[in-house]
Amino acid sequence: MLADGATETNLFLKGLLTGDTPELWNLKQSKKIAELHIDFLEAEPQLILQILLEAQVVA
Repeated sequence: MLADGATETNLFLKGLLTGDTPELWNLKQSKKIAELHIDFLEAEPQLILQILLEAQVVA
């Protein structure tokens, strides 16, 4: 089962600033993205949350 969770909220706890683009963190802060998901797995969840971000094409 996949569900949307508080991924963006947790990114703020890892240093994402207001106005930053969370989608770009997948490229520019991939280590922090990996750490976030490792933290979830280490907590032994019964449900894994899927990150749902909406990237937009910038013309």
